[in-house]
Amino acid sequence: DLYLSGGVHLGGAGAANKLSDFETGTWTPTGNNFTVSAINSAKYVKIGNQVTLIYYIIGASGGSGAASISGMPFSSAGNGFSVGAINITAANPTPTNIQTRTASSSATISILTADDAAVPGTSVDSGHIIGTQTYFVS
Repeated sequence: DLYLSGGVHLGGAGAANKLSDFETGTWTPTGNNFTVSAINSAKYVKIGNQVTLIYYIIGASGGSGAASISGMPFSSAGNGFSVGAINITAANPTPTNIQTRTASSSATISILTADDAAVPGTSVDSGHIIGTQTYFVS
């Protein structure tokens, strides 16, 4: 094992090349307008100010309101949005061309159709939800 107290410079000696923050861990996704009945996996990797989430959850008991996932380990930066990929299988009709989005200064992943319409909880309430989201923090 190698432990460094001041960080590592990659590709050059400038401040922009310094890697001083690397973290991995787990997080607890919570469904909004649906219930998360099982968490098969929910992990994150944080390198500097970039965070990547990977999750595999099971949805149940969805309502008619907009479905989203909260509980992200870090809130997003206040100067931009991020989009992600999601795969949903459910017994109920699921809209096509689904994407995810995290707004500025948010710890929630919105589940949307390609035209930014909210996906209802009833469309994600009886199957697996597998996704990834990469975003930046302050």
